[in-house]
Formats: sequence, C-alpha cells, structure tokens
Amino acid sequence: MDDDNPAYRLGAWWGRQKGKWYTSRWFIGLVCFFVGAIFVTANSGGATAPDAAQTSQIESLNTQVETLQSQLDQAQSELNQASLDAATSQDQQTEVAPAPAKKEEHVTDGTYLVGTDITAGRYKGTVVGDNGYWQISTDANGSNILSNNNVSGPFYVQVKKGQYLEITGVELVKTK
Repeated sequence: MDDDNPAYRLGAWWGRQKGKWYTSRWFIGLVCFFVGAIFVTANSGGATAPDAAQTSQIESLNTQVETLQSQLDQAQSELNQASLDAATSQDQQTEVAPAPAKKEEHVTDGTYLVGTDITAGRYKGTVVGDNGYWQISTDANGSNILSNNNVSGPFYVQVKKGQYLEITGVELVKTK
C-alpha cells in the first residue's frame, strides 16, 4: 500500500492525504498564525511609539503634575503647621490666663426673683438717666408691694430670698 511509500508519508504529513481541506495540517497552521497575529496586535492596541512632539508634551505634563503635587504637599504642610500653632497658642492662652476674679453682680432694668435670678443681699443703686424706680414685692406681677421708691441719685436696697425686685432706669451692684 501507500503507507510504505515515503513520498506518500511526506505528503500525508503536509496535508496531502485524502479528506476535507479544513482538517489538513497546513490549513490549521495558517489559521493559528493569523489568530496569533490578531492576538498580538489586539494586546498591543495597535499603538505605535509616540513621536517627538508627543514625547515633549508628555514630559511637560509630567513636570506640571510634579510641580502641582509639590505645591499641594507644601500647602498641606503649612495648613498642618498653622493648625498645630493655633492649637498650641490656644493651649498656652488657656494655661497663662489667670483665673477670673469673682464677678460683681450687676443688675439692670427688669424684674428678678431673689435667690433664683439674683442673690439675696444689699445692692448699691445708681440712676442711669434723670430718675429711676425700684420696687420690692412678694409676687411677680408686683401687686403686693413691700417697698418702693422713685430715685434720682445713689441709693441702697436690701432684698431677701423669695422676693421680687423690679427696677427701671437704675443699675444695681451687689455690695459685700
């Protein structure tokens, strides 16, 4: 048979045997070559090397990015330092500032419940305008008056817890 013929075997190796053309080895090899070429081209994106103008533009943009990044880093550093300085300054001011002295109790126009709004005790009054008025009562609406006076100069008034003090046109300062 032809199996003993070396020319037949060589032809069979190169796809000259009988059968369908698309199953021959040369056709399969050709298809593999084209598929490989398509795969390589697709992976490279068909990109070509950038020309000199594109390279220059890329370098310029990279330089701008580096400059902006440097400026951003510097601004962030300055902001962090400013925040730290402000916090340190505030801490120092808090530590250095002396404790405030006991504030004198000043009372101006209005109605006050003694023991709640103001402390009980003796107050020195000063008239703010031409004349003033003060009234001590047992109720908030002032219908049960214990004491009152129209004043035009300095005066003193004594109030107890639970009383209501109403003043108009005067300023009171608690005495010791």
